[in-house]
Order: sequence, then C-alpha cells, then structure tokens
Amino acid sequence: MENFNKPISELSGVGEKTASKLKRINLETVQDLLLYYPKDWKDLSKISLIKDLQANEEITIKAKIDLINSKRAWRKKMNIAEALVSDESESIKIVWFNQSYVAKTLQPGDEVYFSGKVTQDKYGLHLNNPTYEKANKKETTHTARIVPEYSLTKGVTHKQLRFLISQAIKYAGEIPEWLPEDIIKKYQLKDLPWAYENIHFPDSLDNLEEARKRLKFDE
Repeated sequence: MENFNKPISELSGVGEKTASKLKRINLETVQDLLLYYPKDWKDLSKISLIKDLQANEEITIKAKIDLINSKRAWRKKMNIAEALVSDESESIKIVWFNQSYVAKTLQPGDEVYFSGKVTQDKYGLHLNNPTYEKANKKETTHTARIVPEYSLTKGVTHKQLRFLISQAIKYAGEIPEWLPEDIIKKYQLKDLPWAYENIHFPDSLDNLEEARKRLKFDE
C-alpha cells in the first residue's frame, strides 16, 4: 500500500506548478487520483469512415496523414496547424488553433486516431482542434475508447488528468480486498482493482456499470 501514499509529484509529467494546481482540488497522492471518479464518460469507441461524417457529430476516425504544416495567421494573431488526412473512403481537413507543435508531433504517413466534433463551413466538413493519438499505441487513453471526463481546476486539462490517472491505475492491484469472498459471489461483484480500472477507463459500457455497482456497494 506504500505506493498509494506516493506524492503526485513523483509521477511522470508532474512538475511543481502542476502539483500545486492539482492540490486545489485535493489531489496530492496516487490514492487521491484513484478515488477521483469521472463526472461523465464519452463513448468515442466507434470508428467512423470519413465519407459517413455529418456536421455537429462527435466522432472518432482512424486516418493517415497526407499533409501537415503550421503557419502564422497574422490577422488573427495565432498559430495554425493544418493537416489533410484520409482513410479508405475519403479525405478531410483538420485544423488546430494555437497548437503549432502538432505539426512537429505528427508526420506525413502517420496513422492516427482523431476524436472531435465535425464542423461545416462553405468549404465543406472539417475537424477543429480534435484530440489525437497515434494508432500504433498498444492502448489509447484519449481517443477510440470510452473516455472519462473529470471536474477540473484552472490550468489542468482532461488530457493531463487522464494521463496521471492512467499511471495511478498501475498501482490498483495493490489494493487489498476487504469484502468476504462469499459476499462477492452472492452479489456478483467485481474485485476492487478491476473496479478502479474500469470506473476510469472501461473497455465497455457494461464494464462501466459493473465498476459502478461494486464501488456503490462499498459506499
């Protein structure tokens, strides 16, 4: 259980400033992260074809980057990264505002999951500021799955919080089971480590309900 008391500052990606911001919402240890349940979940697990996209839908696509670059929009005084991506059905334009680093992170030829809302203007359909993850990852955290959403504090994003909680989940296996085995069987409950993992990152809506059932039982 010693890892439960590990300060958040010892996790990857947490500096002094981030730790201070997280403290405002009482997140100081690994255990705090595990117990910080999502306020909602978005089901972004369905992969859509570009040809089937419709305006105002929140979708996930798996596409290859054909072109990508960044530029400075002087009139609007912002940096813009633009990409043209395609799957086997069609292509679509993607734009990120004030995220010029995207053009350095992603390269032509990369296969990527993009999740976001489809926008339409006089030039057609496109995606603005979608979340993205390379498709060669063993498991995604922010796209192409049921994605948790949390109550935030200023200066902390959903993406940062998911990344930290995904690290905390690795220690969930150290949680001792306190319910007797006969109670677990009688009420058909999942074990605690499984419940913590699936309340944050469920593989299905059924798993999410099973996790909620177990944690509500504990309460």
